[in-house]
Amino acid sequence: MFTERLLVLCVPLMVACSDSDNATGQEPLSETQEREGLVSMRAEIETIVGLSGPLSTCRSIALGAKPCGGPWQYLVYSTAQTDSVLLVEKVAEYNAREADINARYGSISDCMLVVEPPLGLSDGQCAVADLGSGITRNDTLLLVDGVGVDAKSDPFDVGSVRIVGDVLMIEVRYGGGCAEHSFTLLDTGIATKSIPPQHRLRLVHDGRGDACEAYLSRELFFDISPLRKLYSSLDRVVILIEGIEGSALYTF
Repeated sequence: MFTERLLVLCVPLMVACSDSDNATGQEPLSETQEREGLVSMRAEIETIVGLSGPLSTCRSIALGAKPCGGPWQYLVYSTAQTDSVLLVEKVAEYNAREADINARYGSISDCMLVVEPPLGLSDGQCAVADLGSGITRNDTLLLVDGVGVDAKSDPFDVGSVRIVGDVLMIEVRYGGGCAEHSFTLLDTGIATKSIPPQHRLRLVHDGRGDACEAYLSRELFFDISPLRKLYSSLDRVVILIEGIEGSALYTF
């Protein structure tokens, strides 16, 4: 009889404990929520970073974890204004978190190697050595809506592609010399569902029938800041240009 009463008392207690666990339990986060957590972590990292100081204090640290391996970028900082120990700890935590998310969700990315950049000073602040700081707003061309546009392009070659701030810099080479050539950067509206997204652009060359045979080279500057609004919930997007190998990472 005593044993039966004890069992009767224990069963309600077990049920109560189970209900309590369910009440305090939380639903697992979605991938989007976890990625938003990374954005918050990155924002915290950026509050730690200081840039002012002599060149001897300038350093860079690998930030992020590509699914294909390696970092997304290198973050520049000055040891004169940055708690280096704290920064290393926070970056290591961020990189590990992103690598874990990538593994659990089977994320994909390009496999381009991001190399550590040369460092220099710009107005007394540590920065990537070649910043193209002479660029002004008047030098930049607009990103044009090209969704559904089937634009013809004259031939051209590309020497390099890089992003500085909100400016996509493309070195182009083409034949001509007797007419004014123009280039238009079209936003195709095509993007992958990967994290970060890979957004496809198209560069169109109008040689205006130039039959001259000089081999010319110039660098084009395109303002890609409109992509910030398109990916406002993220902090980066991979830029792909149709017909051009490789990619460039746009962070904001």
